[in-house]
Amino acid sequence: MKSLSLALLALGLLTAPFAAFGDVQITSFEELFDPGDPTYIDPWISGPGTNSVGAEIIYQITDTAASDGTYSLEAAVPMDGLDGFWDRLVRFPTADHASVIAQGTGIQADVYYEWPDGPSGPWYTVIMVLESTQTDLPNSWTQIDSVGGNLVPGEWRTIFFPMTAEQVAQVTDPDQTSTIGFLLGTGGPAEEIAGTVKLRFDNIVVVGASASSLTAPTDLVGEPVLGGANLTWTATPNALTYTVRRRASLTGAYATIASGLTTTSYNDTGLEGNTTYYYVVTASDADSESAFSTSVAVTTPNDEVLLTSFESGLAPWVQGDATAAGDAPITYAINTSSASEGTTSAEASIPMLDSQNLIFYTVPTAGYRTDIAQSTGIKADVYIDWIDRPEPTGQWYNIVLNLSSDDSYSDLEATSGSPAIGEWRTLTWNLTSEQIATLTANQNTFSNLGFRFGAGVWMEGATMGGTFVIRVDNIRVKGVREVAVPAAPTGLVATGGPGEVALTWNASPTATGYTVQRSTVSGGPYTPVANLGNVLSHTDTGLAGSTTYHYVIVPVNAGGNGPASAEASATTEAVVLGGIASWRQMHFDTTEPTGDAANDADPDADGVANLLEYALAGDPMVAEHDLLPVATVVDGKLTLGFDRIDDPTLLYEVLATDDLTTWAAPAIWSSTGEENTAGLVTVTDTELLSAHARRFLRLRVTTP
Repeated sequence: MKSLSLALLALGLLTAPFAAFGDVQITSFEELFDPGDPTYIDPWISGPGTNSVGAEIIYQITDTAASDGTYSLEAAVPMDGLDGFWDRLVRFPTADHASVIAQGTGIQADVYYEWPDGPSGPWYTVIMVLESTQTDLPNSWTQIDSVGGNLVPGEWRTIFFPMTAEQVAQVTDPDQTSTIGFLLGTGGPAEEIAGTVKLRFDNIVVVGASASSLTAPTDLVGEPVLGGANLTWTATPNALTYTVRRRASLTGAYATIASGLTTTSYNDTGLEGNTTYYYVVTASDADSESAFSTSVAVTTPNDEVLLTSFESGLAPWVQGDATAAGDAPITYAINTSSASEGTTSAEASIPMLDSQNLIFYTVPTAGYRTDIAQSTGIKADVYIDWIDRPEPTGQWYNIVLNLSSDDSYSDLEATSGSPAIGEWRTLTWNLTSEQIATLTANQNTFSNLGFRFGAGVWMEGATMGGTFVIRVDNIRVKGVREVAVPAAPTGLVATGGPGEVALTWNASPTATGYTVQRSTVSGGPYTPVANLGNVLSHTDTGLAGSTTYHYVIVPVNAGGNGPASAEASATTEAVVLGGIASWRQMHFDTTEPTGDAANDADPDADGVANLLEYALAGDPMVAEHDLLPVATVVDGKLTLGFDRIDDPTLLYEVLATDDLTTWAAPAIWSSTGEENTAGLVTVTDTELLSAHARRFLRLRVTTP
C-alpha cells in the first residue's frame, strides 16, 4: 500500500524557514560563540597563525557582522610590508561531515572582505584547498577555484567551490585524514601595502546534499574466497538499504558495486586472483545515506593454474616441424638460458624472409578441459627478439591467442599486455563462456588452443631480414573457479501477453539460478531484467504493448555465469490501461511508478505529490496551488473540501488530531470502491471546534 497525506490548520497559517533543497549547512558559527572567550573556534582554526613576515593573524567569532544569523568567523591579517599574501585562514576536518560531503557537488560559503586602509588598486580572491594525509603515502594538496561570486570590499558575497567526484572521494576517504580550507590571496602595489585585511566567513554549506542521522555500518569483515570476497557487517539502526563500494588501491575513488541491499552481507565475485581490494559500506534510509564504514582490505587467493612451463619439454605444445616463407625451416627448441619463471622456456627461431602470420605453439585442449572449463582466460609470458633485423622503422609484431575447433577458427587480441623487443611480458586473453564451452565440449576432441605469431614491416621501402625469436613460458589459466560454469539452457519459449512476456526453459544441470536478459534488437545487446533462483519460468511485466522483445537465459552457479541460451522472441499484446497506470502513461509516457512518475514525486514542484495530484484530479506537470483541500468552519465544526475521482481502487480517509503528532483512529470519514464517485466532497469533523485548543484535519489517499 502507498499513501500520501495533506494536513491543514483551521483559521491559521503556519510558516517556518527552511534551507534550500539539497543544501546542508556545516556551520554558521552560531554554535561556536562563547561570551567568555570570543576566540573559541575549534576545529575551524588549528592554532595561531602569522602572515609571511611573522605578524600575528587575529581570529575571533564576531557578532559585528554576519550574512546569516548573528555571528561570523573573522580573520584580521596585518598587511604592512607585504606585496601579496596567501595563507590558509579557515579549515575544518571532513571526517565529521563525510556523509554529507559524499552526497554533495561542492562547498559554498558567504565571505565578507574589507581593506579600509589598503592600496587603491588591490586584488583579492579566495580559493578552497583540499588536504589529505595517509600513513606511508605523500600528502595530497588540491586547489579549487571559485565559480562566480567575486569578492567586493565591504559586501557579503556567496562563493561556490565545485568538487569533482574524485575530489569528493578524496576528502571523504575513511582511510585518510582530510581537511577542507579556505585561502585568501590579496595584494596591490608594494609601496602602498599597509593596514589590515579583514575577512569574515559565514554560513558554510555543502551544496546538493541531504543530512543523514544514520550512523555508518560497523564491524565490516571481508573473507577472501576463490575469485571474490564475502562481506558481512553489523546492521545500522533505522537503515533501509546498504551500498557496497570497492577500489583496488589504497587511494582513489571507491566505485559502487552493489546498492539497495536489504541484508548485512554481500558476495563480490569475478575478481582477479592474488589482488588486494578495499571495501566500504554505507547505510541509507528513504532520504539520505550515511558516512562510509571503516574500510576492510581483502586479498583474493591465487586463481591461476599452470598448464606448462616447458620443464618437461615441448610436447604436446609443438607438434612436428614448420616452415616460414620460402620454405625456410622454423627451429623449435627448449631454451635453458632465458625464462620468465623457472629455468626453461619454449623457443622458435623464424627466418624473416617475409612477413609472418603463423601458429607457433598449439595443443589439443582435451588434456586441459577441467582447468579451462573452470577459468575465465589464458595468461602466458612472452619474449620476442629480432636478431640482425633491419632498421626498426615500420616494423610490427603481435601475438594473438588462436582458438580452433572443427570448422571454427578465431584469433583473440590480448586483453592486457603487449610484446616488446628484448623483454619478458605477461599477456592476458579473456575468454567468453561460449568460447570456453567450445574448447571443452566433451563431444569435440579436436579443439586446439594456440598462439599465433605475426611480425613484418608495414612502411614502404622497409625491408625484411634477420631471424625472429619468440619464447613462451608459464602458460596458465586464470580466474579459476571452484566449479565449472553451467551449460547453456535449452528449450527457451517466449509467449506474449498484454504488456508482458511469459518465458519457460529447460534446466541446465548444474545451474543454481538464472538471469533473464532482454533486448529490443534481435541478437542483442541484452540487458539483465531479472535474477532468479533455480526456477524454470518467469513473466516479464510492465512492457509496452504491440512490441517485439528478444530474450536469452544465462545460467548461474558458484562458478559464475554460463553461456546464454539460444534467443527466443515474442510480441506483446496491446495494453488496455486504466486508473493511475493510464494517468502515468498520459503524463509521463510510462506505467511504472519510478522517477518523475513515482507516487511521491512532485515534478511540478507545487507541493502536491503525484498520488495526490491523481486523486484530486490534478495535472502533475502544472503547478496548481488551488488543488489542495480547503478547510472552513461550518456550524462550529471544521470541514474539509476536496475533489474526488471515480477510481474504486483508491481509499480516501480524513483523520483528525489536536497536536499534528497523534492522529485519531479510526478515520472520521472514508471512501473507497463504489463510493468513489467523481465530484466535490465536503467532510465535517465529528467534534465541535470549541472543544479543542487546536484542531487539524488531514486527507490521506492510499492505493494498492
